[in-house]
Amino acid sequence: MRSVGKRTPSAYATSWAIEYNVAGSLLTSAGGVRETLFHELFHNNDEDHGDWSARRLQADYDAILARCGARSVACLAPYAPNNTMVRGGTYYAFQPNNGNAVHEYAAELAVRYFKEQSEMLSAGVLARRAFKCGPVQNARAWRALVEEFFAGRDLVPGC
Repeated sequence: MRSVGKRTPSAYATSWAIEYNVAGSLLTSAGGVRETLFHELFHNNDEDHGDWSARRLQADYDAILARCGARSVACLAPYAPNNTMVRGGTYYAFQPNNGNAVHEYAAELAVRYFKEQSEMLSAGVLARRAFKCGPVQNARAWRALVEEFFAGRDLVPGC
């Protein structure tokens, strides 16, 4: 698809269909395309698993937002699964006015899983701290994601 006069949304998913903007702002490199499609594919899986993200991650997600607010980048940084930022200056995983944003948080968490597992396969070590080794909410979200969607397989060593 192509957004008229703009480059957003970059992509969206529903009912096992993914549409992406041929001029999307996140689709400027092969890596950006791959991450965006992985993110959108996760939305379909989340939906197919009975809105898993809302059931399993909502309480911790709400607690993070209650502690930090949606726009305090410094406070949110340890909890942000990915570094995608939106206009207005916050992480995409915590963007207000985007439906139930726990769905975006979960999809960004899935992208982080993909990135960390890929890095472990290629380099054998992570270049930065593992997401699960951050605040306790990260470890809970990570464990729940890995168990539900990735058969418990996690190549990243324990903290």
